[in-house]
Amino acid sequence: ELKDAIEETLSKIRRQSMLLGAQAVCQTILDKITIFERKPGSKSNNDHKRLIKDIKNFCEIGLSRKVNADGETEPVETTQN
Repeated sequence: ELKDAIEETLSKIRRQSMLLGAQAVCQTILDKITIFERKPGSKSNNDHKRLIKDIKNFCEIGLSRKVNADGETEPVETTQN
């Protein structure tokens, strides 16, 4: 019974951690967009491309890491075609 309670608590903590991580990522992307929108003047097509490139780089960095069982991060091994 104690083991089940501990597993349930750990499961809740994992879900909360994933939610907090997802919220942090979303907030960072939203901040990048908000800063871009608040800049004075009209935005050119190149300005929009730079914003997209910035967000893409942010996402690629996040996806290039994985979390192991110990909670440590390590690079994702990619296979070259």
